[in-house]
Amino acid sequence: MSDKKMRSDIISKKIKELRDAVGWSQSELARQAGVTSAAISQLEKGDRLPSLVVSRKLANALKVSVNELTGDETPSSNEINSEAQLFFREFGGISKLSEHDQQLIMGIVNSMKEKNSDSK
Repeated sequence: MSDKKMRSDIISKKIKELRDAVGWSQSELARQAGVTSAAISQLEKGDRLPSLVVSRKLANALKVSVNELTGDETPSSNEINSEAQLFFREFGGISKLSEHDQQLIMGIVNSMKEKNSDSK
């Protein structure tokens, strides 16, 4: 199997896995990412590799990094359990909150970190 085909297989499985995790159809992912349904279908079949622009659009829509979308996991992400990964995907929307609300959330997170480190 060629390197390109292996890469295509990895990415196609990852896109489908992430799409299924959020409960979207191919059409909904296409709409959220601003690409065509045909493009999503081709990507999930492994018929083509996404361009960098399409990879970024898909990653943004799915609230993941391009590395996660393409299966290029960093060592630190392998250490994070799936519940933590889901939390951080959802946490990505913090930038849409007001400055005050962002500071409030960060204060809560820091307090929890301190509490957790004190209990060890």
